Amino acid sequence: MIHKNLIKLLSIQSLLCYPAARATSMKLPLEAAEGRRSIVFDFDGTITQRDTIGAIAHHAISHWLRRGRLVAPPEVEEEARSKWKEIVDEYMAEYNLHVSSYSPAADERREIDQEEAFLESLRDVEQRSIARVTESKFFDDLAPSDLEGFGREAFQRGKGKRMAGAEDEGAVELRRGFETFTEAVGNQGWKLGLVSVNWSGRFIKGVLGGLNSSAVADMDILANEFHNGTIEGPEEVGRPLLTAYDKLEALVRVWEKQGKQGTVYIGDSLTDLDCLLSAHLSIVISDSDEGKVVQTLRRLNHVVPHVTDARLWFSKIVWARDFAEIGESGVLDDWIYRTSE
Repeated sequence: MIHKNLIKLLSIQSLLCYPAARATSMKLPLEAAEGRRSIVFDFDGTITQRDTIGAIAHHAISHWLRRGRLVAPPEVEEEARSKWKEIVDEYMAEYNLHVSSYSPAADERREIDQEEAFLESLRDVEQRSIARVTESKFFDDLAPSDLEGFGREAFQRGKGKRMAGAEDEGAVELRRGFETFTEAVGNQGWKLGLVSVNWSGRFIKGVLGGLNSSAVADMDILANEFHNGTIEGPEEVGRPLLTAYDKLEALVRVWEKQGKQGTVYIGDSLTDLDCLLSAHLSIVISDSDEGKVVQTLRRLNHVVPHVTDARLWFSKIVWARDFAEIGESGVLDDWIYRTSE
C-alpha cells in the first residue's frame, strides 16, 4: 500500500498567527482508497501551453472598452492597453527584485523547508499585484457568464491560432494530448480535479468547456474568482489562492471532496511544488529536463526521471513534455499496479 503522510493540516487560525510557518507545516495527508484514483491538474502552463492571465486581461479590457459605446476611440484603447502593460511590468520588476534579493539564494537552498519559505515569501508581492489589478477597474462589473464567455472565445481563438500560426493575445492553446488523455482516464473511472492560482475559475470552465468532454465537465475546480472587480478565493479555502501553500490547501479540499483517494498531481510551476511533493505520484510538465521545477526538485535531492524512465527509478516524481507522453508511457498503469500489491 502507498505510504501515509502523517504530517497533519494546521488550522487556519494558526496559519494566520504564524505566517512564517505557513508553507512548511502542512502536508497532504493522503491515504489511498482501494480501487479509487484521482488526477488533479494545475491549469496555466500545464493544461495550457502558457500562462493565461494575459488572455483574461485582453478579453476583460476589450469588454471594458465596449461599455457604453459601440467602438472605443483608438486613443482610449491604446491608453487602456498601456495601463495594463504598466501593471504587468511593475509586477515583474517587483518579483525579480524580490527573487534577486532573497536570502538564501536559490543555489544555497538545499532543504525543502527553505524552498517553501521562499515561495511563501512571495505572498506580499502577489497581494500587491492583485491590489493594482483591482485599482485598474478593468474587471469591474464582470458577470460569471462574461468570464466563461471569455474562456470559450479564448479556446476557439486558440484552435484558430494553431491553424493560422499567428500571434493572438486573446487565444488559449491547450497542451498536446490533453483532450485524448482526459477522455482515456475518464473512461477508466478516474476522477479529475483542478487547483489554480488563476484569477478566474469561470474563465477556466469556459476554456475547458470547449472540449465537450464529460470527464472534464465533471472536474472539481478550485480557483480564484472576480467579485465586483476584486479577486477572491474559493469558499473551500477562504482566501485568495496566491502561493504554493494555498494550492496545497486547495488540493487537500479536492482530495477530501473526492473521497480521499490515491492522487496523481500534474503541474508545471514552482507554485505547484508543495502539491508535487505531497501527492502519491507527481508529474512535472516541462519542455526539457532543464526546466525550473525539475532543476529545483533535483537541487532538493529528488530524483526526477523522464516519464518513460519511471520504471527504472521507481520515483514518485517524474517529468513529461505533454499529455501525449504521459499517456504513451504507461506510468499510470505502472503506478496502479505497484500500489495495489
